[in-house]
Amino acid sequence: MEASEAVASREASVVEASARSVDLAVAQALASLGVGRSEARVVILDAGSPGRVLGFGARKAHVRVSLLSEGEEPDRLDESPVPYRIATDSAGDQAPGEAAAVAETARRILGELLHNMHFDEAHIEVRELEPLTLNVRTPDASDLIGRRGETLRAIQFIVGIMVNKALGQHVRIAIDVDGYRARREVLLRDLAMRFASRVIATGAPVQLEAMPPNERRIIHMTLAEHPDVVTESTGEGDARRIVILPRA
Repeated sequence: MEASEAVASREASVVEASARSVDLAVAQALASLGVGRSEARVVILDAGSPGRVLGFGARKAHVRVSLLSEGEEPDRLDESPVPYRIATDSAGDQAPGEAAAVAETARRILGELLHNMHFDEAHIEVRELEPLTLNVRTPDASDLIGRRGETLRAIQFIVGIMVNKALGQHVRIAIDVDGYRARREVLLRDLAMRFASRVIATGAPVQLEAMPPNERRIIHMTLAEHPDVVTESTGEGDARRIVILPRA
């Protein structure tokens, strides 16, 4: 099934389009007419819905786009679909088209999940588009993060499944809570350097505690170019650990 569908009238001055978001439907219709947004009038017939859990009940957006008559003023910008605004230092910029629609779908699904988990005061920001990174600001940050990030990782996994199901495509998603992941990365890099110093001082290998794959990757990358130590992984599954050894 195509991601979007557009049907033009015989006069080729009106197009109705359906897609998984209003933004995408409008973009499809404008492309069919061969005009820009300022040259057309947009009527949103159905805003659509990303669906609920795992995308069930999702409904496409449906719009009608028509060419403006000679002398007719274009729609006000606030009457047309507004791309999702990214919460970054360049927040004045707006995310275009499909990336914005994907971000908005992910934001809505995460919001619904947090609501069902009773995190009703959570506010979700889109930090980056590639990979799609959502940051949650909430007074209940520690509960949402969980022990060593276990709850946060579970939420990220579930949301990833939901978004991929809703959109019918693979989307890389990272979820953070109040900048926890950035702080954790700094801590892990410091930990790696401290244990590397111990290995150099004693000449004996050091085995770290079990870590999830993303955290082991940080340790490996931190010490990848170290002149005096090397790293390797041992164990299976949740018990997999990093060992830091003197470089031969």
